[in-house]
Amino acid sequence: TNTPMPWVNVLANPRVGCVVSSTMAGFTFAHNAQQFKLTSWSNDIVRDNASEMLLINKQQFLPATARHSQGWSAFDAEYDGMKVAVRLFVAVDRMEKYYQIRVENTAAEPQHVQLDMVYKLVLGLSEEQTARYLYSEWDQASNSILVRNVYHPIYRHQVVRLTATEPLTDISLLRPNRKRLGLTLDIPAGTTRELAFIIAVDSFEAPAPQKPNR
Repeated sequence: TNTPMPWVNVLANPRVGCVVSSTMAGFTFAHNAQQFKLTSWSNDIVRDNASEMLLINKQQFLPATARHSQGWSAFDAEYDGMKVAVRLFVAVDRMEKYYQIRVENTAAEPQHVQLDMVYKLVLGLSEEQTARYLYSEWDQASNSILVRNVYHPIYRHQVVRLTATEPLTDISLLRPNRKRLGLTLDIPAGTTRELAFIIAVDSFEAPAPQKPNR
């Protein structure tokens, strides 16, 4: 995966998309790749900065192999007693991007694996312009962190939803434009677990105004 310059794939449907490199770096956008970046983009043709990072037991996932194809990119790596495969794709008809993860325990004993997904959020043109205007909240019912840029002139009613297909057990909301979603997997020897981290865009529905009491 160590190419002279980032080797990238573009995955998109008409409303949401992403650019992903051979190191699994890149960024995600919705509606307009310039005006509504969901995660940060770096204009650097040599450095391959990541704005979305998968952590395996607190260490950044660095793929040993990468494959780009039409509609998906796949990444693989081996750890001590564990194989990790990640497939990245965008839904065909929904505003959703998936990190589909498969963890295989190749050891002779059970493994307790910590997975974290870290997002460097923008929700607009650039981090410098938007960081102070990002509003975040944890929604237990949907197992999601919900984020809005409440002052965006066009997309202030769009909500970015950060979630996973497994219950999240550890999240971080402390920094306006840095969000972390964490969970743990208990994997018996010789077995495999699969899950996905998802970044999605929904429309914000403001609560109906309350009628004044008389």
